Amino acid sequence: MATAADTGDSSAPKQSAQPSAGERLRVAREKADMSLRDAARLLNLDHWMVEALENDDFAALGAPVFAKGHLKTYALLLELNPDDLMISYYDAQGAPEAPPIVGKAIPQSGRQLQLPWASIGIGLLAVGVVAAVAWWFFFREPPAAQRASAV
Repeated sequence: MATAADTGDSSAPKQSAQPSAGERLRVAREKADMSLRDAARLLNLDHWMVEALENDDFAALGAPVFAKGHLKTYALLLELNPDDLMISYYDAQGAPEAPPIVGKAIPQSGRQLQLPWASIGIGLLAVGVVAAVAWWFFFREPPAAQRASAV
């Protein structure tokens, strides 16, 4: 009988020699001598969500963004490389294109770092203007006509 691999059917999920993301998480958790409930407590997730991650049941977690976020967080908890797990995730999902490559954060230029100081300066200037107007309004000398009528 012909299998999906024999017929060239690309709709079947890709099978790789590497263990799946969920298997790797389960093995790492067990190696760390951590229970499912302990992992769930540390991740602030329900235990069924951690179980779904380990069973590669990503659809149970809702939108893919949630599954990917939980995978990354779980990987960091177990001191695994999140990028390797994401590659396994994309392989299991049969993603048509390669996962996005995320590089190191680009350092900000000095001009952008000075923006908070400019905002503080503008804020202080505004406070100064308000204080000057208030001082002028409350502490100015009344005109001579008003002084004469007050006597």
